[in-house]
Amino acid sequence: MTEGTAAWWIVAVWAGVTSVVWVVAYLRASWTLTRMPRLSDAVPGEPSPWPKLSIVIPACNEADTIEAAIATLLAQDHPNLELVVVDDRSTDGTGEIVDRVAAADARVTAVHVETLPDGWLGKVHALHVGASRATGSWILFTDADVHYAPGALRRAHALAVDRGMDMLVLIPQLRTSGVVHESAVTAFGGLFFQTTKPDEVADPDSDAYVGGGAFNLVRRSVFDRSEGFEYLRMEVADDVGLGLVMKRAGARQECWLATGEVSVLWYPSIAAMARGLEKNMFGIIGHYRLWRLSCRLLAFTALVVGPFAGLLHSPALALVSALAFGVIPVSAAVVRTRMPGHRFLPALLTPVGQVLIIYMIARSTWVCLRNGAIEWRGTRYPLDRLAELQRVKV
Repeated sequence: MTEGTAAWWIVAVWAGVTSVVWVVAYLRASWTLTRMPRLSDAVPGEPSPWPKLSIVIPACNEADTIEAAIATLLAQDHPNLELVVVDDRSTDGTGEIVDRVAAADARVTAVHVETLPDGWLGKVHALHVGASRATGSWILFTDADVHYAPGALRRAHALAVDRGMDMLVLIPQLRTSGVVHESAVTAFGGLFFQTTKPDEVADPDSDAYVGGGAFNLVRRSVFDRSEGFEYLRMEVADDVGLGLVMKRAGARQECWLATGEVSVLWYPSIAAMARGLEKNMFGIIGHYRLWRLSCRLLAFTALVVGPFAGLLHSPALALVSALAFGVIPVSAAVVRTRMPGHRFLPALLTPVGQVLIIYMIARSTWVCLRNGAIEWRGTRYPLDRLAELQRVKV
């Protein structure tokens, strides 16, 4: 590539623009983290009397994780608690574990889903069933592999009541199996923060909304007047979707960091993460449309690769690219400071994680288009039906 040629200038503009975008994106993500409050810093006043809290846990083939997760909930010091555990057509012994736990503790109700109604995703239906069986004035929707530190539930519920919230979302610590795996999770988290803007959800004038599968706490009265899970019956991003329907119902939402209080092993490996996101990424990023996915994936790829091209282009652009790479340690330090439990090195390797996310998006697209459907919890869902009823569009 000769200096001054069209190709030279194309690469120069590409590398320069993407380097600037890198700086803006990383600094914005860091700013978002610094603005988000942490549950560990909260000192809420406690309600008197305590409103009843129902915890809904949808579970499908979670025999390896569910008993330990439930144990952390039953060990909480919350004074008015019930658990509704929905066994969604499990084949691995999950149902037997749930029945045994329910027999040992009167606070636990076991619900078994034997058949899935047409037009519902299995997990969304399980959440719907669990909500219908819950008797509390507050409902916490959480997953069957989430662990809670002692006192976390009492503090979070008191915080929501004390601040007059209708929905509290907690960002948990995502445990990983190694440095590369954690870099991919960190990159995914950055993408999540960029698209959902969790620091803006508390603003009543903002249309931002958020949700998380680990911890979605909602006020029952507001949830009941929302469109509920019926509206989300074919939505793969059901956790964020709950934030959407609550926002549409006028809920006052807040999102807090809780990496010291709530944790989950979000896939045991990189390979498991790629398989697990198979069902989500094409729909969430591309809205089940190849042209939309292609445009977004190409733009994301160009953004990730651009600063590297600048390093090899010319001395001047190398300096610009170096500036882009220079914001990564700053962002990594912010992640480490604001989210205890997250390590500095994986955050530093976020560009590696971004490449892995690109692969996972491409893989999800290929698998979904090859099959013309997604496979989830043993059920096949055609793409055209999913696209027709998709609610969360980022």
